[in-house]
Amino acid sequence: MSLRRVGRARALGRRDPRAGAGGLARVRRRARPPVPDRRRHPRRRRLRAHARGRRRPRPRRPGCGARTRAARRGSRRHLGVGGHRRRPRDSYVVSAPAARYVVAVGSGKGGVGKSTVTLNLAFALRRRGWNVGLLDADLYGPDIPLMLNLKREQEAKRWDFWRAGEVRLEPIDREGLQVMSVGFLLAERQALTFAAPLLGAALRQLVEQVDWRSLDVLLIDLPPGTADLQQQLLGVVALAGAVVVVGPQDVAHLDARKFVDFLHGADVRVLGGVENMTALLCPHCGERIDVFPPAAPSRAIWSDGVPLLGRIPLDPELDRHRHEFDLIGEELAARLEAA
Repeated sequence: MSLRRVGRARALGRRDPRAGAGGLARVRRRARPPVPDRRRHPRRRRLRAHARGRRRPRPRRPGCGARTRAARRGSRRHLGVGGHRRRPRDSYVVSAPAARYVVAVGSGKGGVGKSTVTLNLAFALRRRGWNVGLLDADLYGPDIPLMLNLKREQEAKRWDFWRAGEVRLEPIDREGLQVMSVGFLLAERQALTFAAPLLGAALRQLVEQVDWRSLDVLLIDLPPGTADLQQQLLGVVALAGAVVVVGPQDVAHLDARKFVDFLHGADVRVLGGVENMTALLCPHCGERIDVFPPAAPSRAIWSDGVPLLGRIPLDPELDRHRHEFDLIGEELAARLEAA
């Protein structure tokens, strides 16, 4: 309650009905709430109690060490290289099961003739009577179309790496081989400028959405090293094994041993190794010339238990060594069928 003079109302020519005889009226006014004490605010009290609890040392509970956490987590065999989670073997979703065997051909470093060995090995298995598919997964340097004289203007198809959905790609048939490569999209001197996520999508589409037709074996030409593409391939297709291509020099064997360690860590069977460019045979006298100094036996990949499938000499006319590739193809086929 408060008292207010009615003079203002009379000055305006109105009479306040609440005014009494003395010209004063009782007026009700809303009382303002009292200002709260911030030090007693419930939220501040909770924060203060929480701060006191954090300063108080907590008692150490038994069974919280690394061993206990590892036991609760379980086995890590379902993790791939670098700790990336891999899907079980039974949950792979690819169209490559049209092939009985999927074999990856890789190397620890570039320049050892990996694509050349892969192509000649595919022809050797084809001469054996097998239906062979060849996938050029070296997205940074696809050389298989160049070796087979496949031009982009002649064999280009529609490629939608960035589009979701089922886009079926047809492999190119060349001399009895079913070939698929990202080189069909690029010109001879054009570089692939895909970002890393798009590279993974391109690799997945190359494997999953290609209409392979009843293959006995699918050879995958990997890029050199142990980068993202190799790790992503392990999550796309289940490999029956891998073939390691190595040069005779010490550094080639050193990098190949790293690649073998990568395969063992990913639980991929190493079918064997091929040593390319072992020696040069003189075209005049037939003398063997070691162009590259050979690696010591203790530093070679054979010392790690990798089977030797064969050695290919350094020869410009590689077609003359078809017999060596036939022997390597027979040994590889025997190892695949014995698995």
